[in-house]
Amino acid sequence: MNKLDEPYTRVSNRILDALSKAKLNGSEFKIILFIIRQTYGYQSAGRKMSLNYIAAGTKIKKAKVSKYVNDLVNRKILIITKSQTSREPKELKLNKNTQLWLSSPKREP
Repeated sequence: MNKLDEPYTRVSNRILDALSKAKLNGSEFKIILFIIRQTYGYQSAGRKMSLNYIAAGTKIKKAKVSKYVNDLVNRKILIITKSQTSREPKELKLNKNTQLWLSSPKREP
């Protein structure tokens, strides 16, 4: 087996398979990859991240990041943990239970 020259992020094949089948636009995919890098890349399931931080890391406008993160949470692809204060960044993580992922957000009747 070859050693990797560069640091790397370990992601399970199950998650990669689910991502390859998920109906995501390019921005949603970039946000998910960024969150995976910022969590699994540091051997952590979740991490506190502001919308500004995600926007800077993905080059996506903050307003769009907010919309896409909310959509991904509604689709159960991302999990958000409420912060102690409204000014503190929320913890984000990928939902490892890929069977719960929805192809589109649930609509209220």
